[in-house]
Amino acid sequence: MKEQQTAQLNYLIKKHNEQEKEKPNKMAQTTKEGSFRINHSFFRIKLATFVDSNWTVGFMTLITIYALFFDDIKILFFPKSDDDIFNGITLFGMICFAIEIMITSYAKPDEYPFSFFFYLDIISTISMIPDCGWIWDAIIGDTESETTSATGLAKTSRAGRVTRIIRVLRLIRLIRIVKLYKQKQIADKKREQHHTNKQRRNSKARAIINLNKQLGPA
Repeated sequence: MKEQQTAQLNYLIKKHNEQEKEKPNKMAQTTKEGSFRINHSFFRIKLATFVDSNWTVGFMTLITIYALFFDDIKILFFPKSDDDIFNGITLFGMICFAIEIMITSYAKPDEYPFSFFFYLDIISTISMIPDCGWIWDAIIGDTESETTSATGLAKTSRAGRVTRIIRVLRLIRLIRIVKLYKQKQIADKKREQHHTNKQRRNSKARAIINLNKQLGPA
């Protein structure tokens, strides 16, 4: 009976040690030659956790809601002198979207790059360009000073058509809300699974300790 308990204890210890070795809990590691290299798995896990966190998802949701409605609110309730404030906020939102795309592409190389949501986020970010006057005016020129000439009228007409197309593309930002909601659900499931796995590991560790106490000193 004691030999059976000893064999069971050795098996649990071996299993526990294998699981501990598999955990990516080191930021960096030293190779056999003594050189120092970054453990990319650690950073990917940390960045994926950051992207899927409630704070990040909530913040990006606020920016998406702002991108959906701010242009109409700006036109209805604010004077033109406040455009620079909105341009700055819009540029900040575009930068946040671009950073999110880059971080998610690095953190989830097997899931995100070239997926449906990858292209969705890129189109959503590009569609914000006409909403930022600093960028849009530099692309199409100053239409206000050229509307009296035929060339200016042509430019204004083209700009109007492009703007209408971009406003249609703006509807894609609505899908971003669905994406963020789905991302939050997946993150919650991962956190729940991680908590369950942690409880299992703790249970195995307690079982090892209890068996060790029962066996007593060799």
